[in-house]
Formats: sequence, C-alpha cells, structure tokens
Amino acid sequence: MDYNPFIAELRATDSEIKKLEHRRADLVEQVVWSTRFNPETEIGEVSRLRSDLEERTAELARLEEDITELDATSRLLASQTPGLERDARLGLRVFRWFTPEYDSAKARLMAHKQEIVRHRGRVEVVDEERNQVAREVSELTDLVFDKEQALALFMSFRSDEVDEAIAEIVGKLPLLEKKRDHLNARAANVDRAVEGPLAELEKYKLEIEDHESTTSKLRSELSRLEHQIAQAEDIDERLSRASNASERYKLHQECERQFDVGSPRAAMSAIRSKMRPLKSSIRDHEQQIDRIGRDMTKTEQRIAKLAAVAARDIDALIIDGNNCCYQGNDFIGLAALIPMTDNLADRYAVTVVFDAAIRRLLGVSDDELRDALPAAKVHVVASRTKADETILDAADETTVWVVSNDRFGDYRDKTPVKEDRLIKHEIVSGRVLVHDLRVNELLASQCGA
Repeated sequence: MDYNPFIAELRATDSEIKKLEHRRADLVEQVVWSTRFNPETEIGEVSRLRSDLEERTAELARLEEDITELDATSRLLASQTPGLERDARLGLRVFRWFTPEYDSAKARLMAHKQEIVRHRGRVEVVDEERNQVAREVSELTDLVFDKEQALALFMSFRSDEVDEAIAEIVGKLPLLEKKRDHLNARAANVDRAVEGPLAELEKYKLEIEDHESTTSKLRSELSRLEHQIAQAEDIDERLSRASNASERYKLHQECERQFDVGSPRAAMSAIRSKMRPLKSSIRDHEQQIDRIGRDMTKTEQRIAKLAAVAARDIDALIIDGNNCCYQGNDFIGLAALIPMTDNLADRYAVTVVFDAAIRRLLGVSDDELRDALPAAKVHVVASRTKADETILDAADETTVWVVSNDRFGDYRDKTPVKEDRLIKHEIVSGRVLVHDLRVNELLASQCGA
C-alpha cells in the first residue's frame, strides 16, 4: 500500500536534482571546451581539409570516368565473344580441323578470352581504387562539416550566458538538496511511525498465503474424491443395467480393483466420509482468510491514520496549560506538563499558555511557573476567555498545532479549529500520553520530580 505521502515528492525532487547536476556538468564541459578551442587553428585545418577534399573529389571524378570507359570496353568484349566462339566452332565440317583458318579462329578466341580476364583485373583494381577514394571523400566531407559546426558553435557561444546558467543551477541545488533532506527525514519519520503495523500486515499476508496454499491442496484432494464418486456412480449405474450375473460379477470385480471394496455404494459411502472433514477444513481455512482479511483492512486503516499523523508538518506547539493540569475533575498541577514539555521540546518549539487562575491554583508567581517548566516558553494571560483566544491566535500558522482536550466550540472561526490542528492528550495510570506526538511519560509525581 502507498502509505507514505512524501515518497512521490521525494522522487520528483531527487530527479530534478539529478537533471540539474547533469545540466551543470554539461555546461562546465562547454566552458572547458571553449577555453581550449583555438579558432585560428581550426580555420586553418578547415582550409587544409577543403583542399584535400577538392583533390580527392577530382580524383574520384577521374576514376568514375575510367570506370565508365572500362564498362564500355567490357560491353564491347562481351559483344565480340559470340562471333569468335562461332568462328572457332567445328560443327560437322570435319575438313576444317586441320586448316589454317580454324587454327587462327581458335587463337583469336583464346586471345579474346585472355583479354577479358586481363580487363576484369583492371576493372577490379580501378573499382577498388574508386571505392577507397569515395571513402576518403566521405570522411573528409564529415570532417569539414564537423569542423565548421564546431566553429559555428564557438562563434555563437556566449560564456556570460553559460556562466549565468551555471550560477543559477549552483543557487538552486543547495535549496533542492535541503528540500530532499527534509523530505527524507519526514518520509523516514512516517516509516518509523508505521513500522510496527507494517510488520503486522506482512505477517497477515504470510498467514493468508499459508491458508490459501492449504486450501488449494484440500480442494485438489476434494476434487480427486469427487472424481472417484463419479467413477463409483458409473459402476453402480452399469450394475443396475447389467443383464446377467456374469456382467454383475465383472463390475463388482472392477469396483474391487478401484476402491478395495466390491460394492460401489459402499465405496461411495467411504469416499463421502473422507470428503466431509475436507469440506469442513476448507470452510475453516476460508473463515480464517476472511478474518485475516478484515484484520488486514483494519491494520491498513491504522497505517493510513498513523502515516497521516506522522506526516503532519509541525514546527511549534501551543499547549493549553490549564487544560493539562487536570485529570478528569482532579487538579494535578504540573505533574503532566513537566514530562510532556521535556519530551516535546527536543522536537518542537513549545509554548504553554495559562490563564490567570493558575497563580492561585498553584500558589506560585509567573517566574516560579517558568522555572518549573524550563523546556518551554510560559505565557500567563488575564482570563480564561482570553487564554483560549491567545492559544488559537498563537497557532494561526499552519505549522503550529494546539495540544488541548478542549474542542473550542465557541471559536469555530479560528484557523486552528477550522483546520482541525488540535491534538488531544490523556492522563491515565500515572502517565501522560499524547499518541499523535509519540509522548508516553510518567507523571512528574511518579518519577521523583
């Protein structure tokens, strides 16, 4: 389940940081390149490459012309071959075998074929040379293009703009890294808050897998027994249709071989007796799966609630001082406030607001009250009504929450009440508990204070 509300923003922030780091590295590389780039040298190199390119291009054109001429010669030689072969053919004129004309025709054909072989060799040499020069022309063309592109890039390069872009990234990165660290801490805080229920949820998943695996095996066995029932019913059906004792005997023998009992009805009864506990066991496992599923739903709801509480953005707390001095209707003084403020002050800026009655109830001065609660700021107002307003007004910022069991029904227009930024506490069994803030401390009177 996706319980941690900070993960998506954390991943997005981390991705943005990586993009900016890559962009900064690219810009720094551009700066280094620009400082090492010598335009005069590059212009001279382009000029030399262009000269080489013109030379090789001209050579390529010459070779192309040679290839064209060689192709024409190849066609001419090919066109001459049939006539020479015809002249050198004897046919049925045996009297030509020993004539000078026949010998001359054979010699011409032989010389022609040799010429074709030599010509092919020349074609191959020129063709290979043409291909080599074509590769050189292509490479030189690419080199010239790259050099000219580099020159154009250098001419358009604005070092002040690049420096400004780098400075902007350098300014953004620390803020984003701080944000990432903050999100990491808050995400970890949520993870810690739900660690126990998550482990419980994983345990439930394993239990369900175990029950489902067992149920699958039981169903497979039940299916096998149902198949045996069908086989026994088939034998019973054939017995009812048997026309003589011999057929019935054979069917009883078949039943004996399959079920170790000659009666198909007895076999069915035995099989059904095996099926009953299987069905009961399957129902039990399914009920367990349903029960665990309900427990999982409750645990997931608990995880979601704990995660939402842990995800609260709290910088400061305003504690309703007088409210925390009572356990039910019993006045307990600062017994809860002392350990509560000591615990909370490690994580938040804590302010305790009292109304003026606290002086009489405790029999102390304002300075003595502050000395008793050194971990918190202490503020005493003139009246109870004024104290409620002071508490709520002091918590007007969205990262400031109120610790009080008072629901402030007369102040529904106040921002903390409208946004439900009110956290309850409990005082029970000699301990003060603030579940939403992970406070679980002995009362001061219980810990030797």
